[in-house]
Amino acid sequence: HVAYGKNEEVLERVFLKKHTDEELEKLFKIKEVKYRTLYTPHLRLIPGLLPFLTKAKAMGIPMAIGTGAGIRNLNFVLDGTEIRHFFGGIVVADDVRYGKPHPETFLKAAQLLGVSPANCIVFEDVQSGLEAAHRAGMQSVALTTTYSKAFLSGFPSVIEVVSDYESISPSEILEKSQRIS
Repeated sequence: HVAYGKNEEVLERVFLKKHTDEELEKLFKIKEVKYRTLYTPHLRLIPGLLPFLTKAKAMGIPMAIGTGAGIRNLNFVLDGTEIRHFFGGIVVADDVRYGKPHPETFLKAAQLLGVSPANCIVFEDVQSGLEAAHRAGMQSVALTTTYSKAFLSGFPSVIEVVSDYESISPSEILEKSQRIS
């Protein structure tokens, strides 16, 4: 069983009870500190991501982040990997009412960039994100950092499944998306 949604939704399903705001705040703080402490030594970019982002930016492709993570964890990753400057828009869990697989996250990201959802390509590694992209009317590239190629390739609107960014380029992805649309 996959547990996805906003943190408070997941906690409610896991513990089968609603928590008070004070209990939630305490649990979130403990979880976030543990996450950053445990993950710091492992923080690195997916192979090929930096050249991919550099090429996309040089081509004038607007880019945004749409994540179910909180702003503190996103800041931790963006600052720790020094890639914040590539993104013209950021949508985090607190910016939306509904988490993935609802399309709100990606629709807001497209709106921030001033781009039609039909002209967006989402890069995702989980099923809820691929479903959200499909519901938003966006094509997607599935990354096998979480699930297998066989599992991810079956999702609607997936135009490519890759293990990292080394084997793809922004121009190839754009070309492929235009052939399929």
